[in-house]
Amino acid sequence: MFFKMRETSEDTHQLSDADFEQYDRQIRLWGVAAQRRLKSARVLTIGLGGYGAEVVKNIVLMGIGNVTLMDHETITLVNGQLNGQLLITLPVCHGTNRALASLKRAQELNPKVVVKAIAVDIREDFSMVKDYDVVFLSTGSHNVKIDVNNACRKHGVKFMCGSDHGFYTAGFLDLGVHHYQIPEGEKKEKKEEKPEERTEIVEEVEAISFLGDEDDLTDLGAEVEIAPDSDDELVSDDEIVEIIEASSEDKSGNNNEGGNGDNNGSTFLVENYCTYEEAVIGCDWTKRTKKEMRQSSAAYFVMRVVERFFDNYNAYPKHNRDDYLALRKYKFEIMKECNINNGCLTEDFYQHCIGSLSPVVAISAGVVAQEMLKAITRQGKPHCNFFFFDGQKKTGIVDYIGPR
Repeated sequence: MFFKMRETSEDTHQLSDADFEQYDRQIRLWGVAAQRRLKSARVLTIGLGGYGAEVVKNIVLMGIGNVTLMDHETITLVNGQLNGQLLITLPVCHGTNRALASLKRAQELNPKVVVKAIAVDIREDFSMVKDYDVVFLSTGSHNVKIDVNNACRKHGVKFMCGSDHGFYTAGFLDLGVHHYQIPEGEKKEKKEEKPEERTEIVEEVEAISFLGDEDDLTDLGAEVEIAPDSDDELVSDDEIVEIIEASSEDKSGNNNEGGNGDNNGSTFLVENYCTYEEAVIGCDWTKRTKKEMRQSSAAYFVMRVVERFFDNYNAYPKHNRDDYLALRKYKFEIMKECNINNGCLTEDFYQHCIGSLSPVVAISAGVVAQEMLKAITRQGKPHCNFFFFDGQKKTGIVDYIGPR
């Protein structure tokens, strides 16, 4: 399924003089066309815990046009709900809805962005996702992730989800059949990946910025004049598809990527994503090479274990003996289901996967915003399909998990 960004009026895409002044540094990084796409985008964030709040902060600051905060939970000051939640400041009333309590601060971050809050449980009507271009989910059970993802697929909406468990965070992308372009000046030669090379390792992660890599930065000290009537025009979704299809007529097909053409010096490619359910069920861990298993992140298995805990207790684990024992039990169940050695998780993992840690969440939320930027602007290749951060080892990993 090709996920097409919503068509909006021409006026919606236009940047005002005030926009150019406020987003000057960003426009130097990713251009006028990208900023216009961001301004016309509609994003739904489900879950306003620490992870969700960090993502909201990032996407509001970078100029997403319309952001909706959704959360059905209320604030209980004794259960640690405010750990890492930067959008809610004390004093706050006990029993206040988390989305509504986050609204004022989110609006203050960037008055140019339309921010709304709704105190609704997404499980009441999954079709609510149809009104958005991108949905980011950071709360709920394993089944809720699957249901929201399937609803996004049905309505052609790009889906992203994330989870944070103490020192471990995870993120997942399902962008459907995603067409994107690599602008002129970036590396065009694509090294063909072998299955065992699909995992990328980033050692000793210290900071990840959603603004992009260092190689993409221009000299911000130089004077750059960008006029509102810039010639940097949007390449529409239909034009991207036509370019890819035209260039593919003389080339053999490829299941994962294919088609590249030239338009204003850009290379156009396509990436097929699987759903969250397909990723979890379709991955045969016994077929992974020894190298891939060494590179696999413990954060994936922590995510699966905590999901199993949540499915059984409808709550996240806390620091007590009963929850420790339950986590260990689910660890052995998940390892058995995946047919892998129990050594993928340390014996004391349960002591490090509880709660929300602001520095750990901030790193993954930066990656989420970075990938959302790529998905909306169609500039650069988004991660496919998981990314993890292990705060114990201080390592971040991008890994494809799913059917091959």
